[in-house]
Amino acid sequence: MTAMNRLADITDVLGQQLGATGIAARVELLRAVDMIRSHCARATLYCAAGLLFDDPRDREACIAGIGRAMPGAHAGVRLLSGDEVEPGIDPVALAWLRDTVADMPDSIAQMGHFVAAVSDLAKAFANETCKPDDVREVTRFAAGAFNEHFAKLVNRLSEHLHSDRIVRRATANQTGADARTALREISEISRNVGLIAINASIEAAHVGEQGRGFAVIATEIRELSEKIEQANTRVQAQVDALIHQVIDD
Repeated sequence: MTAMNRLADITDVLGQQLGATGIAARVELLRAVDMIRSHCARATLYCAAGLLFDDPRDREACIAGIGRAMPGAHAGVRLLSGDEVEPGIDPVALAWLRDTVADMPDSIAQMGHFVAAVSDLAKAFANETCKPDDVREVTRFAAGAFNEHFAKLVNRLSEHLHSDRIVRRATANQTGADARTALREISEISRNVGLIAINASIEAAHVGEQGRGFAVIATEIRELSEKIEQANTRVQAQVDALIHQVIDD
């Protein structure tokens, strides 16, 4: 398979989300696993429907539908069981997918067996050697072993995805709380420095000419304190925005 073909079938799986990162990429990969089921179901349905049609144009339409469905199914299996980086897919998310199901070789194998069985069925249909019993055999496999192992895979991935999101949310919230505490401390220090500077200015005024130099320094300190407070407010807004972005990602 050429690099362009590989990119095409991955695009078929991930649709407009190709290039997603972070939690969005993991969601799209979970959807890609689900495409194994849905794409194979589409291909099998086309084979079954094709057996009912006599018009060559209907048969050609079914073959075209099978051709559109199967690349996504093959891509889904490759994402689960492969060991190569896929073009356009976040490598961190892909590693998460494979690591999460690494201890489920039987379930991954059943995905491959199902796609292979549907592929054989599609070839038989294209060669006009497909029989109703062939369709029944595939559908029985889909309702039995495939469905059992597919549910295990999807449940495992969904649990990890949910757990990761909870951890990310908790970490983000804790980080935000720590940042806000630090910012409040900075604000408190800044206000205290400002009060000291004001008091120093008052004392310098009482001294008169001899305190003029000290008054200038006190004024600069007070202005610095005000700038720190203004910067603190901006940083607080930026921290809040960043935390929301991490949680919602």
